[in-house]
Amino acid sequence: MTDSSDNFFGAGALDANRQGRLTDGQRQSVKNVARASRGNERMVALVAAVFGVIVLALASEMNIALRILIAIGCFAIAFFLVQHSMFGDSTTRDLRAGKVESVEGALRKTQVIGQGTAPTTFYFEVASRRFEVYRPYFESVPEMSYVRLYYLPRSHLAINIEEVPAPPIPQGAMSTPGALFGSLRTALLSHNNADRDAALARFAALGQQIQAAASAAPPPASERDPRPLAEAIIGAWSMGPISVTFDAAGIVSMTTLTGHKQSGHWSVTADGHLQADLEGKAEVGEAWVAGDKLTLSFPDEMTVTLNRTSGA
Repeated sequence: MTDSSDNFFGAGALDANRQGRLTDGQRQSVKNVARASRGNERMVALVAAVFGVIVLALASEMNIALRILIAIGCFAIAFFLVQHSMFGDSTTRDLRAGKVESVEGALRKTQVIGQGTAPTTFYFEVASRRFEVYRPYFESVPEMSYVRLYYLPRSHLAINIEEVPAPPIPQGAMSTPGALFGSLRTALLSHNNADRDAALARFAALGQQIQAAASAAPPPASERDPRPLAEAIIGAWSMGPISVTFDAAGIVSMTTLTGHKQSGHWSVTADGHLQADLEGKAEVGEAWVAGDKLTLSFPDEMTVTLNRTSGA
């Protein structure tokens, strides 16, 4: 999610950001962006001022009072933009303060499409708050991950991010596909920010749980169940809303993440491999039972670990 530099969204800057400070690299990058923004404001101010002069001096066919009003309006816009670029820019004030703040929550990405020649603005939403982010970083960070976002307090400019453990999933909140997709509907449709963020946090936690389970390694030989696999595997196993049951009669049944139910037959081959036939698709892989955990590994698929929910 981050690179090794101490620049924007750099892993090398995290220690300083955790202490509430900008690194020199981040400070220089923010200065460069703020300088470009101020240059754009001053260019618009110049255009407004020139237009005011043209209207005042050359538009003789207009009523003099109208010409004066338009010119005053143009000069006022120019004056405001110049003043803002010199003194009112929130990013510049953030640089003077040098303070970094952080917020934790499930990440949601949004963007506001600019009208006409106006550019699109990109945002990270975390904990019901919105923070502007530059496009390259907006595109590189996965949505609905659970993160700690570092930002500048006045401009709300996102400067760094790190993935952190999501809060534990409430008991039963993700136990069935119905609960899972009910949370998804809440996240997408709710007008209550707290409900939406809670649902997104659950999805972030589930994603971390699945990622951890999917990166499982075979348990050490010393921890494996001494019984034959055909005996030790009997029972029900689950990972969130995904569940698999092996019964003594050789029937295997599975409920997928989407709630789809499959069933078939299972057996253990002479060389100790697990063979499962679900809906006509036969696969042979390896399986290990260690305590209340079942680790499954099939060719060309990820290795996953499930927890025992029944059986012994």
